[in-house]
Amino acid sequence: MLLYNSAVSGNCYKVRLLLAHLGLEYETVEVSVVDRSNREELLGDLNPALRIPTLVLDDGRPLGDLRLPGELLGSSAFSHAGTSISPDGLVAVVQCQASLSLFKLRPEPELVLTQKSHSPFSIQPRFAADGRSIVTTCNDGAITHWSIPDLEPMLQIRGSIHVSASAFCDPVLITGHSDETVAVWQLSDRPWPRRFPATSRSTHGLALSPEGDLLAAGNDAGVLQLVRVANGESVAQVAAHSAMLTSIDFSASGETLVTAGMDGVVREWTRSGQTLGEIGSGLGAIWCVQHSPDGRWIAFWSQRFGSWGLYLAAPDGSQLRPLLQFVNPGSDPGRPSWSPDGRNLIFAIQQGDHLQLFQISADGSNVRRLTSTPSDDYQPDW
Repeated sequence: MLLYNSAVSGNCYKVRLLLAHLGLEYETVEVSVVDRSNREELLGDLNPALRIPTLVLDDGRPLGDLRLPGELLGSSAFSHAGTSISPDGLVAVVQCQASLSLFKLRPEPELVLTQKSHSPFSIQPRFAADGRSIVTTCNDGAITHWSIPDLEPMLQIRGSIHVSASAFCDPVLITGHSDETVAVWQLSDRPWPRRFPATSRSTHGLALSPEGDLLAAGNDAGVLQLVRVANGESVAQVAAHSAMLTSIDFSASGETLVTAGMDGVVREWTRSGQTLGEIGSGLGAIWCVQHSPDGRWIAFWSQRFGSWGLYLAAPDGSQLRPLLQFVNPGSDPGRPSWSPDGRNLIFAIQQGDHLQLFQISADGSNVRRLTSTPSDDYQPDW
């Protein structure tokens, strides 16, 4: 293999570190990050973006604009912008601009294959519950259903409407779009698509029940809408929050869900839209609510004291307690991700100029910074 490299590039260092860990032999071509006059000659046929690192595989295939995760080694979390780990933890899919790479994680991390897309990917890829397929979306609105582990496209629809959010429970995919609509796709349909409008305003929260039969969508007015996937029938439409609804998450059983809003309130709901409990009283803006695997806790970000803090509570609003408070972290924090045993959380938050990953135990102890890289690390997954 041939790596177009720079010794001062953090992204190039990540690639060299991964190749060394995998025991893969490679040669390097040093590329200046200051003098770009020969970039077209060096990389024009390999990477249209003319960026490094660019890796050329032994069979001649180029991996352009490759930005591999910085903490693949020595961590149970696999972090990258656009990375998902299969439910069984055996493989991970990494989106790097317009490249989609499949990694085998056990017994040792190994790059299996890479596919190219016609357009850069946008939001995080979504695995099916059985781990045998994955759905990706691109900046131009294209949606692709890929098989795993051969990473072959099984279905694709191309459109001009940007996808801003998604949830996947095979064979049902829901997507939020920039035209202020939500669509439901039946992947088993031939041909695609089947689409139901689900909201008339910009979508911010979006979730599917574990069984894939109920869609939950929120909007910038704080309205929660519940829709039956099978026929598009509206189950409930309620004013859940007095400001933008930022996040929705179903419990593992699918019988309840929680919502969070910029009004500083977290609420628990039944599938029919009835309120079960709430957390409020001056929490400030709330972001990224997530159930623990056993459903006993929810984790969320709150601006209770003017900057982001990570909190835990029971879904009914009881047992509220802070885990960690950050001072002036910069940008909004990322979604906290629970470990499968529910004992730890991992998350991304800005430190200095870049997003970095942290891990914390569910009891608030053992805070550990996982990354300290000259680039952003975010969207972690266990």
